[in-house]
Amino acid sequence: MKRLTIVIFVLIIASCSSRFRNEFEELLNEPNNAYFSKYKLFDDEDYLLTLTTIDTTDSYDVDKKTVVLRLIRNLSGKVDTVLADSLFSRNHPAAEKETKIKFCDFNFDGINDILIPAGTDPRSNSGYYLYIVSNKNIEYVQGFNEIGNPEPDSINHLIGSLVLAGPPFYKFYEIGSKLELKDLGHTIGFVDFTNEDVDSLVKVEVELIMKEKQRTTNSIR
Repeated sequence: MKRLTIVIFVLIIASCSSRFRNEFEELLNEPNNAYFSKYKLFDDEDYLLTLTTIDTTDSYDVDKKTVVLRLIRNLSGKVDTVLADSLFSRNHPAAEKETKIKFCDFNFDGINDILIPAGTDPRSNSGYYLYIVSNKNIEYVQGFNEIGNPEPDSINHLIGSLVLAGPPFYKFYEIGSKLELKDLGHTIGFVDFTNEDVDSLVKVEVELIMKEKQRTTNSIR
């Protein structure tokens, strides 16, 4: 009788393990579409990043969550949710149903980070939520979604932002060691500008920033 009880218990455990494993496999095999997308992370078959659209209403109400981002892993046969965030996301052009994740290195550690579209304003300035990828985890960078048109400068390890406004302006940021967003306090304003003007003025400003950073480093020593 005791042996029979043990056998039944083992079968129940095996059944549960198989069910959880099948759940993960079903998610892994689910095809991407306009409302659901998935990506493997960390070069590990047991980790998935998923983005699910839950509201397709054409709205600028940032308090209305429209997508759910999840990082999940297959842990000992179970689907384990490492992170789940509900976000407002509005693609350009207006009211696109599909929300596309982008991957780009913004903290310059050689690993692509995660960008989720936050929205696009009437002047086509785009914002993104940023999640830094490291050590089989992802971490949200507070306030990054307020930067317009962020672009990484992989040579100088800076983040540039050219915002089309009245007048347009260019700002510089960096991400600190604790993943805090830092405004470097340098702003270039434009009245009439061309791409050549932007490039030359940005180059001069970057040189000033790098000199300031070098002076700060030397003073700490």
